[in-house]
Amino acid sequence: KEENAKMFGAVNRFGVMVKMPFSEETINQIGDYMYDYEIEQPSWFEDHFNNQRGKRKNNKF
Repeated sequence: KEENAKMFGAVNRFGVMVKMPFSEETINQIGDYMYDYEIEQPSWFEDHFNNQRGKRKNNKF
């Protein structure tokens, strides 16, 4: 549902994402993997991240 969105800009741009039917166990496994392993960033990510920081409404990050 749009009112439950965490990333309103993405919803405005791409629409609401279909709910993924992952079990709680699978979600925990994904989280554990992401925490334990360094995931390679795309070459464009750092510039994108730095350029977007000043544009956030609640610039907390």
